[in-house]
Amino acid sequence: MSSWDGATATALLRALAGLNPVAGGQITEGGRGSRTPAERAWRARACAWLPRRPVPVRSQARAADVLARSAHPAAAAFAADLLGVARLTGRSLHSLTPGEIQRLH
Repeated sequence: MSSWDGATATALLRALAGLNPVAGGQITEGGRGSRTPAERAWRARACAWLPRRPVPVRSQARAADVLARSAHPAAAAFAADLLGVARLTGRSLHSLTPGEIQRLH
């Protein structure tokens, strides 16, 4: 993979997560393919995609906002506590490290 550029790696990871359709070949995860819309939808729910992009400096979003947007806010708060980021909920996202933001997501 060292000879791939960033765009190629990103396209592959997006296909693995079910965010991009596969033009040729087959990706199988959990016994499911990736060709039909239903299979890609399952994969999009089963896999997490955490893009690596900085938070805008002027962003007013707070760590608590990330947890509140979860489909299961109570479970997200519990997981944040286990991952050691629950203490960050009052801080702005732009003040967090990339690792802290990833653990929040």
